[in-house]
Amino acid sequence: MGKNNNHRADIMRAAIELVAEDGISAVTTRHVARRAGVSDGLMYRFFKSKEELLISCLYQITDEFTGALHGFMEIQAETVTEYKQEVRTRWNVFFSVLLEHVSETLFFHEYANSASMMKLTREGKFQITDFTRMLAERLGAANLQFTRVSEEDIPYFWLYFIHVSMLFAVRIIRGELPDTEKSRDKIWEMIANGISSFIVADQ
Repeated sequence: MGKNNNHRADIMRAAIELVAEDGISAVTTRHVARRAGVSDGLMYRFFKSKEELLISCLYQITDEFTGALHGFMEIQAETVTEYKQEVRTRWNVFFSVLLEHVSETLFFHEYANSASMMKLTREGKFQITDFTRMLAERLGAANLQFTRVSEEDIPYFWLYFIHVSMLFAVRIIRGELPDTEKSRDKIWEMIANGISSFIVADQ
């Protein structure tokens, strides 16, 4: 059983890396099997299709991202200023997770903008808003005392927060932007401006 689990993990690792390097459309099951060092037949014992393999990778990455934020509780703050500072601190942690998990971040970015994701969404198998809600719970930032986010607005609030973070993380990973304190300040300023209408005014 342990050997089988290792083969499965090797196949998923190979798929994530190949998608990160070449994009979804360029990756085939044969490429994945070759990278993983297994036969085509062995790979199909674990995954019946490329779609099934990629979906499994997507769920694994979602678990990894949310797991990396394990331990965060709902923000406890006395003032709006304290709340904003804590949200920024947690964003720094989340952004660092994206930059540390290079292949996973590139895979998720690629998959989130693919026809495969649209198909999953239509079939009700996976919703980006579900992912953002899970991350929101981990980040613990949706404190109603300091936000005006209605139940209807929550998915949009977090979709913006996470989508923009991922876009900039991808640009840094690809070397299009520097990963400096100044760069992170500018990125956070854009995100903070985007969500400012959902946060109560300073008291």
